[in-house]
Amino acid sequence: MLAQRLRHSVAIQAHATSIDSYGGNVGSWSTVATVRAAIEPVSGTEARRDGQTAAEQVVRVVMRYRSDLTEQHRLLWGSVVYNIKSLACRDEARRWLELTCTRGTP
Repeated sequence: MLAQRLRHSVAIQAHATSIDSYGGNVGSWSTVATVRAAIEPVSGTEARRDGQTAAEQVVRVVMRYRSDLTEQHRLLWGSVVYNIKSLACRDEARRWLELTCTRGTP
């Protein structure tokens, strides 16, 4: 993959849980890093859930290799959130990382 294909600026976010003043758990997302990536649509599906139609978009995200990225992270591109479903190293030299993601809720 050529570096010029990495035209999207994507924030990698990690989930953190803290305790509020009432003793309850409060979850929030914080940005760990901002990287360049290529985002390519793969497929889209629609399903009926609880009487409503729900759409799901699957995308492939390619970025430079990072050893600290897991499925517990998420990606934020503008106002679009992508939940990471799987990670795969594209080459043995560990230069590129390919993620399969679904479009989530902010």
